[in-house]
Amino acid sequence: MSSRILTSDVIGIDVLLHDHHAVLAKSTGGAVAVFANNAPAFYAVTPARMAELLALEE
Repeated sequence: MSSRILTSDVIGIDVLLHDHHAVLAKSTGGAVAVFANNAPAFYAVTPARMAELLALEE
């Protein structure tokens, strides 16, 4: 099954758990796709990016 990933920054969940601040600081656009068991699990986003996304909903 294929999945569309909406960011070029992709990491494993172990890396995110180890140092999430550094991972998000290095991300382009403030979003990172997080993989678990070789499949996309969720996106981690910076507070600034989350604010931008919420503003788009208004």
